[in-house]
Amino acid sequence: MDRKIKLKSLNPYITCNICKGYLIDATAITECLHTFCKSCLIKHLEANTTCPTCDIVIHHSYPRQYINFDRTMQDIVYKLVPELQESEIEREKEFYRQRGLPCPKEMLTGEETKEERSPEPDDGEKEELISLCLECTMVNPVQLKNIFIRVPTKTTVFYLKKFIASKIFNEARLLHNIDILCNCDVLDIDDTLKYVYLTKWKFDDVPLVLKCQPKALQHGYPDALKPKLIKRRKHSRAQKTTNERYYEPVPTFPDSERNPLIRSARNCVEITKIPQYGRCVMATRDIEIGEILAVEKPYVALVKDEIYVHCHECFELCYNLIPCNSCTKALYCGESCKERAFATYHKYECPLLLSLDSIFIDPPKRLALKSVFMAKDEFGDCAAEEDEVYRSDRFREVYHMEGHAKERSHENFLARAVTAAALFHLIKNHTTFLQDGVCEDRLKDVLLMAILVCGINTVDLNELSPTGMTYDISPLALGVYSFFTLINHSCWPNVFRHFHGSTMVMRAYNTIKKGEQCFVIYGPNYLQYPKEFRQNFLANHQFFTCTCKACEEDWPVRTAMHMMKDWMFDGFFTMMKLSSANVDAAKQELQQLLIKAKQMEMTVPPGRDFAVKDLLNFCYNIFGNKRRI
Repeated sequence: MDRKIKLKSLNPYITCNICKGYLIDATAITECLHTFCKSCLIKHLEANTTCPTCDIVIHHSYPRQYINFDRTMQDIVYKLVPELQESEIEREKEFYRQRGLPCPKEMLTGEETKEERSPEPDDGEKEELISLCLECTMVNPVQLKNIFIRVPTKTTVFYLKKFIASKIFNEARLLHNIDILCNCDVLDIDDTLKYVYLTKWKFDDVPLVLKCQPKALQHGYPDALKPKLIKRRKHSRAQKTTNERYYEPVPTFPDSERNPLIRSARNCVEITKIPQYGRCVMATRDIEIGEILAVEKPYVALVKDEIYVHCHECFELCYNLIPCNSCTKALYCGESCKERAFATYHKYECPLLLSLDSIFIDPPKRLALKSVFMAKDEFGDCAAEEDEVYRSDRFREVYHMEGHAKERSHENFLARAVTAAALFHLIKNHTTFLQDGVCEDRLKDVLLMAILVCGINTVDLNELSPTGMTYDISPLALGVYSFFTLINHSCWPNVFRHFHGSTMVMRAYNTIKKGEQCFVIYGPNYLQYPKEFRQNFLANHQFFTCTCKACEEDWPVRTAMHMMKDWMFDGFFTMMKLSSANVDAAKQELQQLLIKAKQMEMTVPPGRDFAVKDLLNFCYNIFGNKRRI
């Protein structure tokens, strides 16, 4: 009796993970063998170098050279899905017909298409091969003998490591635990065997001899302790758990409500200019309490306090970070983050980190240095006028942020200029940054501007950390958020923020009427600090005088007794339910808090509904970053 299988049960295996449709011109990534539609994958690789499914780095410079047409998969899809091939051929013919062009498939004879044909190799184009001997010094109960193979000279070290990892560990993805050496030199994963033979191999005879060993061995691991490596590996595998995010999924808003002029914002706000404030953010319609205004990723961020439990690249919570190969100052949650960071900025900052410690460079200035390294390819147009679309992933917006150079004292400006000069000296003498085509004079200007901007425009990335039986909000990193910096300050704000990883979500704290300006808080609030203290802080750190309602009317500070009474009256029981930072409890209380906040906004004087608003803020933070022990 034949067993019938429904097509929908096979859909996860024959659909593209990008467009969610059936595979057309199925194309596989050679590193991880994930398959996508050719057009979808090519479009993805125009702006990315990683696999859309597993996020593995395909190739830092030429990812399109590491994808291949998967004929077998495409044949399977066409046989499983009725009339898919015929309809796709008709669509392709119609596409070329509308444009007056000949269809390539109509020009072919026979059933095969150009992609499916395999031309006979010419004798003059036969692939060059090389004889290779792999000497494995792995500590393993089943010791591998020397392996003699013949492989194309174009083969890279990356594929050799995958081959050895599959033989030793039975898992090709553990290739990063292995080093391959030629004459005691560790080979780079992008080196081809032809390059190794011509530059590293000091003998004319063949075969080319390469040694492979665990990375721990290159650090002088004692021979007597080497057998423990295997025991530790087995123990680690037994303790391994699935990776879990330490926050709920990032909130979003419908694409139909996306602001066409602000990449990260909703269409309920706009950027405008007012003589008193300069650039600011205004509401284009009434915005209700708790409604999302924007979801923004930082242009640059830096782990500040929790350096040993958060990845320095993606900022995910991780208790077994791995260090950079050349320093112990940068720690990552995995090899993909380490490679991505090194390719973009860490290859420049790596030799400088110890020096930065010795001259006491604070986190905002380190953030400025990191932003300069990340913006290497944008130096040419960062000073150009901002275009119509405001983007959070571009250095031009960071460069045009307010640095208050004119408002600073001579001593203040001189201190930043000296720091910029010291950093320039380190970059010039200890990195290859200037050798990669960067102009010295341009670097000096951008470096000083970045230091001024990052000194006053950085934002703390927060998480909920356990303190005994409750959770408190604490900072874990610094970040620069281009759109957020356009929102002006008020000691009585109408917008608050919370974080999911490094992504900032901005929500309405109060009801914001159409035409009203949006405000956030930059420093001390009116509840705990008097007007004089707040004004001095803002004058010294932000270089302006606050004229918000709380300052103009000089609202009194709420004493501990007053705040306790408000808590007891407005939300004591809700506070007790939320104190353990339980997500389910927060979901149950959220709607009631939104209703109560709206009611109190209409019945109590401005600024006196802080207890409910504070609970609402804490509730949204429970959905965001939360430390788990």
